[in-house]
Amino acid sequence: MSGHLLEANCFIRRVEGFAHIGDEGLVIGSADRPVLLSATGERIWEAAEYATTLDKISAALTARYDIDAETCRREVARFLSMLGGRGLIVGVDASDPMRDRYLSLLKRALVNLIYVDNEQRLWLLCGPDGPPPAEPPSQTHMRDIRYREPAAYRSLVDAKRIGTVINRQPGRYAHTMVGLHGLTHIERLAERLFAEGIAGDFVDAGTCRGGCAILMRALQQAFGEAQRRVWVADSFSGVPPSTAAADLRDDVDLTEARYPWLTASLEAVRDNFATYDLLDDGVRFLPGLFADTLADAPIGAIALLRIDADLYSSTMECLEALYDRVVPGGFVIVDDYAWLPSCREAVDGFRDRRGITAPIERINWTVIHWRKDE
Repeated sequence: MSGHLLEANCFIRRVEGFAHIGDEGLVIGSADRPVLLSATGERIWEAAEYATTLDKISAALTARYDIDAETCRREVARFLSMLGGRGLIVGVDASDPMRDRYLSLLKRALVNLIYVDNEQRLWLLCGPDGPPPAEPPSQTHMRDIRYREPAAYRSLVDAKRIGTVINRQPGRYAHTMVGLHGLTHIERLAERLFAEGIAGDFVDAGTCRGGCAILMRALQQAFGEAQRRVWVADSFSGVPPSTAAADLRDDVDLTEARYPWLTASLEAVRDNFATYDLLDDGVRFLPGLFADTLADAPIGAIALLRIDADLYSSTMECLEALYDRVVPGGFVIVDDYAWLPSCREAVDGFRDRRGITAPIERINWTVIHWRKDE
């Protein structure tokens, strides 16, 4: 990292690349050059989510830890230099601090990083980590559950930061399961589209409770791009059973009977939009199975297409119906690519047939994206 980027008046921001939380902590960077962050390193990483400076990060850490300001600034500068040398911190222009605060708070509300201890109380009382306790926990235990059960609290926080796995479902009581990192990934791609003047609407195909689509509309509003639309496509009655050979081979059954928390009604999603004051004429809903709704949907140019369809057939239906509407320079995000083999087969097969060679960038344990060739 160039030394001038660590001067008092120079703004820096982290680069949103691959991130993973393993047994030892948060890993960032790339598979060939991973960086394992300490607890303090994680705080510095989190502080660089939006444009900031060395002095601001140092001041925040000095207030939190018992360390003198000079030592703190020197150690933070050393750590940032290491990240910069690996391309994980870059210089940026100053941004709108109130917009940054709004979007930061919105993302944390969507994944429920605001009231994690309330969710921890629900897990204690309702499972699925075992039957409910025979004796109700004391009120003092419930009051201080975050500190009495710190490992469980940390597990929830980690899942909400990086995204959830289906069996644990820490997104059960939140408006999205993609995690804070997944939401920030969408935000960064949207910023690039806005900055480069790439025209087109945003599409969220497979929205569940609507969290990603809510963020899409918030980004459009916050960046003065409200003329764009967000199209929200979903059955709004759960993931349908699949007859595709790839899904049957891998026993991919995400139906409501098996996973009721993966189902959200149209009314519920509309209400979630309204909760954030983001339900307006720029949000259009496409209720029904993708096979019945997408081909004839009145969607024009697409700048950002997010597919979270889970199944082989549903993923293929999204790509067949919508990919040609993605404009050159637009982005395609696919959730479940790195988790479900059947989803990956659908994407790889589609790309092969179409001769798509744009590189795939893996974001975390499940999400990938690529940019449509210009």
